[in-house]
Amino acid sequence: MILVSNSLHVSIPEGLPIANCLQPNVDATAVKVAPLQSAEAAAQDLAGVVIVGVSLGASGSVQQAAVYKSSGSLLLDNLVVAEARATVYAPRLLSCLPVGGSYFFRGEVIKE
Repeated sequence: MILVSNSLHVSIPEGLPIANCLQPNVDATAVKVAPLQSAEAAAQDLAGVVIVGVSLGASGSVQQAAVYKSSGSLLLDNLVVAEARATVYAPRLLSCLPVGGSYFFRGEVIKE
């Protein structure tokens, strides 16, 4: 089978499924980040960066979230883990099918 698209000829082996969506391979993305605030962190004048490892299911739901790199403050770490869990994600697409995977969520708490 030969597909022609914009003068590009691609040979597809027989029996191999053909992706029929506009973007068959897309990385997972954070669709809606849920920024959280902490009066306690503000009162303590805390700031820092936390990297959270997030495992997503094929639906984009958070299966697991844990601190990968700490800010040095348990309060900030827990705040960013909660933010990563509350965020809405679009899953990765692989050949047009949603798949789960593991990703990093970076949260930065700044002083106001």
